[in-house]
Amino acid sequence: MPKCSGPRTCARVMGALADETRLKIVRGLFAGSTCVAALAKHVGLPGARISHHLAILRAAGIVEGERDGQRVVYRLSREFHSSPRSHTLDFGCCLIRFLPLEVGTGEVEAEP
Repeated sequence: MPKCSGPRTCARVMGALADETRLKIVRGLFAGSTCVAALAKHVGLPGARISHHLAILRAAGIVEGERDGQRVVYRLSREFHSSPRSHTLDFGCCLIRFLPLEVGTGEVEAEP
């Protein structure tokens, strides 16, 4: 999915992030590529639930998956997250910056 080109596309991408579990998954992927089992441990949910949420994030273009043998390794889409040190997703229409957990409360901050 290309960067947001208008309100409809932006709403679709933001809708994919409008879930606490998916936000936790995205936060976990800022640390780098990982598999469902590691994300399940990070989020505290079964792998099947994590896979469901990853499918929604993949459909929105926020997450990419690559097969590595019998497992799939997930990462944030390079289109929206270009800097490994950044905790920001740039959708073209808006930026979402995730505050570091040790500094903030774990909440996300949105910028217009």
